[in-house]
Amino acid sequence: MAADFSIRFTPPGPVAAAFMASPARVKMIMGPEGSGKTSCCLLAHVFMATRQAPSPIDGVRRYKFPIIRDTYRQLEKTTIPSWNEWFPKDVGQWVGGSGGQPAVHTVPIEIAGVGRVEIIAEFIGLGEHKIEDVMRGYQGTSAYINEADLLSRDVLTHVYGRCNRYPRKNEGGVTDWMVTLDMNAPDTDNWTYDEFVDKPSEGFAFFRQPSGFSPQAENLQNLNNKIGDDYYAEKARGQPGWYIRRYILNEFGASREGKPVYPEWSDSRHVAVRELLPVKGIPLVLGLDAGLTPAAIINQHLPNGQWRTLDELLVGEGESVGPRRFAARLVQLLVERYDGFTGTAWADPSTEYGADSEGGEQ
Repeated sequence: MAADFSIRFTPPGPVAAAFMASPARVKMIMGPEGSGKTSCCLLAHVFMATRQAPSPIDGVRRYKFPIIRDTYRQLEKTTIPSWNEWFPKDVGQWVGGSGGQPAVHTVPIEIAGVGRVEIIAEFIGLGEHKIEDVMRGYQGTSAYINEADLLSRDVLTHVYGRCNRYPRKNEGGVTDWMVTLDMNAPDTDNWTYDEFVDKPSEGFAFFRQPSGFSPQAENLQNLNNKIGDDYYAEKARGQPGWYIRRYILNEFGASREGKPVYPEWSDSRHVAVRELLPVKGIPLVLGLDAGLTPAAIINQHLPNGQWRTLDELLVGEGESVGPRRFAARLVQLLVERYDGFTGTAWADPSTEYGADSEGGEQ
């Protein structure tokens, strides 16, 4: 029997709201600890369930999705309690979920203006199991990958392929589906950085919440702020710099395998949100490095003291280019994009020593 149900949920901030409303097939939200990511992902699936077509057989809107994490223990500690805040175990049928066993929650609910909805949430902790084996034969509507940076890229590959399969066409079929992912900011060598930030795959959407220290920090109203808005200040007390950077500032971390060249680098501060165009009347400043893998950057130094890097020129991976051919490419770039500008160029002093004989130049 379906339980009468109403859901009142306000996204914890503008970024979270944009994430939930996005029609992207695969969408990721990254934020500080406590920013409401998990609830946003879970409720995004609940709201999508209400938009499924009712079955022509019994009028029920059906929706099934796996909630995947690295271990079941972690699901028990964080994700399942978040789900149970909205759907207690005594609503519908709860099976499993003890002693590290997978849990399945079948929730039949009646929503005013929507009708009967049946949501099946399956909590899966991979542990030592291969995602390929876990997903083999799985039939789901959508999927949620929790703390995606702790899992391999293969998880998204196999999960994606198992969506859009439930319910069957004779029961109304799938009206819409998605894969949601969430995470705290990982190191830049994590696969999520490549797929969602550096070289986003087609159809992927990335949403980045503000720093916990930002005036625009999200979900502060739902945190245990016993001392005003000092929740994150207390969380940061005594923590190492890398932890504060990733889990509070929501900045990508450098690879922990080596020492970062510029540890103070901040994507939100040092990367423009839109393309920077050259300012007329201000000279260009070029920086050059030579060798068989030369590079150049084109900058402007504004009157307010700001340095802007407008362009870079690199050779292709595995390509060897001598100074003449590289100079020709640089001239072409300058003519195409910076015609009429003047400026100066600075090169690595070692450029004058030796010749690029391997590049066919004397």
